[in-house]
Amino acid sequence: MCAQIEHFDDIKCENAPPSYDAVSVFTLSRLKDPAEKRAAVLSLIHAIVSTTPPSFAPIDIAATLPAAEFSDLLQSPNIEGHTAMYWAIVNNRKEAFSAWAKFISELSSDCVSDLRLACMVTSDHALFTELHLGNTDRKCTIMLNLRQSFIDDISQG
Repeated sequence: MCAQIEHFDDIKCENAPPSYDAVSVFTLSRLKDPAEKRAAVLSLIHAIVSTTPPSFAPIDIAATLPAAEFSDLLQSPNIEGHTAMYWAIVNNRKEAFSAWAKFISELSSDCVSDLRLACMVTSDHALFTELHLGNTDRKCTIMLNLRQSFIDDISQG
């Protein structure tokens, strides 16, 4: 029987991933099972974006998985329903965000949505602009226009 692991939506296994305290970059390199390695990397990513930064650099864990898999892990909403990139922005982990962004050749639509949301939550218009997140499709533009119209009505009313 598999147990749901708290905070990790895409990991369902009998044994919970080790906490980041028990995992080191050296330990990661010794793991042979891809599922265990992915779980351990996700645990370290979670630690980097949610707690006091650990003693290793965010870039250190990138080499433990193939680039495409690491990119997918960063862009999947697997930490409390959001991507690692979202949490890096919200929790002000600029070093992690910058290091990890280099491993993402093309942003997924989930990640773009999460990045927009993170920039809004933190009121970081400079990052929003730098990441070119203002390129919206028609549906999003209509929603933004409706929101602006609503705000204009309130301020005039």
